[in-house]
Amino acid sequence: LSLFCRLFTAADSDDICTAVQFISRSRTWSTLLAVGWGYGANMLIKYLSEVSERSAITAVACINTPFDLEDATRSAPSHIIPDQKFTEGLQDILRANK
Repeated sequence: LSLFCRLFTAADSDDICTAVQFISRSRTWSTLLAVGWGYGANMLIKYLSEVSERSAITAVACINTPFDLEDATRSAPSHIIPDQKFTEGLQDILRANK
């Protein structure tokens, strides 16, 4: 048994692709919407650029997208906000646009 390990990169869209394929196959009756926050927004944008109009996603929102990943990576440790704050902010946005 061999294990493969890879580090996180916001320039990778494999996880999003896998999730979209799984959800769209297992819930064929559902409309698929996606929200990307921060590095997740970068990953979502990259995924959409790769699959173009073939995506099963109907609507997308990308929030707080770091467009310069090199600069964002360099400055990230001094600007980390706890995940709870991101989650609360995203919930507020979703509630406001319900």
